[in-house]
Amino acid sequence: MKILHIISGLNSGGAEGVLCRLVLNDKKNTHYVVSLTNKGFYGRDLAKNNIFLKSLQIKKNFFILVKFIELIFLIRNIKPDVVQCWMYHAELFGGLAAKFSGIRKIFWNIRNSDLNPIWSKKSTIYLAKLCSHLSNYVPKKIISCSKKSTKTHVDMGYKRNKILFIPNGFDDKKFKFKLQNYLNWREKLKISKKIVVFGFVGRWNSQKDFETLFKAFSNFLAKNNKKNNFKLLLIGSQLNSSNIQFLRLIKKYNLKKNIIYLDETNKINEVINIIDIGIFSSKGNEGFPNVIAEKMLSKIPCIVSDVGDASIIVGNTGWVFKKGDWSDLSDKIRFVYDKIYVHKLKWNIKRNASRNRIKNNFSLNKMVKEYHKIWTK
Repeated sequence: MKILHIISGLNSGGAEGVLCRLVLNDKKNTHYVVSLTNKGFYGRDLAKNNIFLKSLQIKKNFFILVKFIELIFLIRNIKPDVVQCWMYHAELFGGLAAKFSGIRKIFWNIRNSDLNPIWSKKSTIYLAKLCSHLSNYVPKKIISCSKKSTKTHVDMGYKRNKILFIPNGFDDKKFKFKLQNYLNWREKLKISKKIVVFGFVGRWNSQKDFETLFKAFSNFLAKNNKKNNFKLLLIGSQLNSSNIQFLRLIKKYNLKKNIIYLDETNKINEVINIIDIGIFSSKGNEGFPNVIAEKMLSKIPCIVSDVGDASIIVGNTGWVFKKGDWSDLSDKIRFVYDKIYVHKLKWNIKRNASRNRIKNNFSLNKMVKEYHKIWTK
């Protein structure tokens, strides 16, 4: 079959990463990808693997009708058996273009779980509501990556009988603990083996709640006599010395000596090997946080906030704290370190259990097969 994917953009993000994994690991179908904006972070991987990739370079209100017609012609030229739309802009723009092109098998893919105006643009919220009215007419089925996302969209007016749940799948060959990666990156970042590294992966954004993370970690250090033995590693877009707000927050909690930060990297699977204990502090709009599963596959037990499906991902291999509650997070950090991490046998059991949970429940092969089932019905 010919599968045409239409997505808002290909910058580094959860949906974009899932699309890329799906396309590159599905050998039964021929895939085409259209980005409404640019080729972004994942464009290189798609191009490197000879996947058809077209960037429409759509800008706000700039020749929008012309681009819509261009997309219709592109769809008619490709003649796909299936059009898979990812996220609201693509659902509306791509879904309608596919409908006007006579495509019957149109699928949407919803990801958000909390469209709070604090971190969601008004235009995004408006689009989500508009798509809810079209959800009974345009797509054949709607794929949701999380149970939380499903509930959020049903409450918004999306048709429940059209939504199918497919959790994200992960490559256990790419994400795994390698001693050489551990040694190499500890050396590069000048972190001795004696240092316990807590790790957070995520871009600079209010919903990631760096304030709660920093306050909790600062409190943990204040109550520990050996605070120089701990580091907090942060990896993500805009986590660099050019980000003044970020640097001010580090200074506010007196964490300069205990924090190491790296900007977005395509070697994330290598770098996270130096993390001992994972932390996920986000306070909203998370469906199925990929970074948790990726860390777990790398044998990193995680402390996570109760957002999206985070608690489902970790199960009994990790620990959950109340979102936005720095005191609860600090207590969890202290408990994990004092009661479990220092007991190596207990900790190794947790490490292995974390990896096995993702391998057994959220494998990449399982996800690809689930998409096949839906596309072929």
